[in-house]
Amino acid sequence: MQVKLILMALCAVVSSFKQPLSTELDGIWEEWKTQHSKQYSKVDEGFRRMIWETNQGLICQHNLEAEMDKHTFTLGMNKFGDMTNKEYNALLTVKST
Repeated sequence: MQVKLILMALCAVVSSFKQPLSTELDGIWEEWKTQHSKQYSKVDEGFRRMIWETNQGLICQHNLEAEMDKHTFTLGMNKFGDMTNKEYNALLTVKST
């Protein structure tokens, strides 16, 4: 029950952000970058953070829906959390020569 409340609070924070970036997620962002050895230029940092926050919101929304039995699985943030769908798909696509 406590995990559900924490998840709901995190989702509320993530979903409530409108640009600029959510300061409430600063610590989680820094921990995630450290965990996955991510380093960005000053120019790239904001862009990658924006993508990460968007993905974090999608994950939270999905997991709340999973708690309501709308899905049979949950999602979690991983090392690809700072990538767009297009970037991730390009990473997985093997080009034949």
